[in-house]
Amino acid sequence: MVDIGSPTWVKGTVVEFRFRQPHVMFTLQVQGADGRAGTMQVEGPNLARMARMGAGEDFLKAGDVLEVCGFHLKQPYYKPDFIHAEVLVMPDGRMRHYGPYGRLENCLRPGDSRRSG
Repeated sequence: MVDIGSPTWVKGTVVEFRFRQPHVMFTLQVQGADGRAGTMQVEGPNLARMARMGAGEDFLKAGDVLEVCGFHLKQPYYKPDFIHAEVLVMPDGRMRHYGPYGRLENCLRPGDSRRSG
């Protein structure tokens, strides 16, 4: 169960990208509010959705710097280092709708466009 009412934005560097079923996953190296380095596991769509997006195994690579808007699991399943991704801001600054987990408008910040790449 995903908490779509509470979007979470994280920025980090891709450490690993796993293009496989049941869902594409990647790991971000992030910096916490306390300045400590940590990781965030990010779940994406299944391979069929990735194909509809025109994205393949080379969609992300280690070293890519991304911003991700996603949603944590609801209690009691909540894990602070895991989110379901809804929106990605790619290394080139383009915003992409990525996952079917929440509502796109919940991830829009002031100044963001509803259009994505």
